[in-house]
Amino acid sequence: MVLEKKESDASHSESSLSTSAQQTTERVKDAARKMKEQAAIVRETVKTLRESGAITEVAAAVREIAIAARDTSREISEAARQIRDDNSIQDTMAAIEETTKAARDTIEDIKTTAQKAKGAAPETTRIASKAAQTVKDKAREVTQKSKQKAEP
Repeated sequence: MVLEKKESDASHSESSLSTSAQQTTERVKDAARKMKEQAAIVRETVKTLRESGAITEVAAAVREIAIAARDTSREISEAARQIRDDNSIQDTMAAIEETTKAARDTIEDIKTTAQKAKGAAPETTRIASKAAQTVKDKAREVTQKSKQKAEP
């Protein structure tokens, strides 16, 4: 009885293995058929694209885009080099610094004048102080905006 059971188990294992192997074989064959079909579709698509001239048009468009990108890059590089070489950034920053210094000097002059006039004309002193503060605030604002514009 034990011998019969072993034979039965072995027979069952062989049949399940052969069924599994057959299923695998069928799957591989099915995949191969699908690959052949897809290859034929790809060949036909490429042939159609080539005959229609679409591939040539795409290649020409890519070429034009590459040339335009190259030319634009060269122009930007040349402009950056020119700005660097002609010191326009340094000149602009120097002008901003000079303007700021002049505005500060003006503010100091106004403050000095306001202090001298303080005793003689209190109302005028208040107005002059207010004007000096306004000029100072505007000078600071212009300086900050100029520096922000000059920063890359």
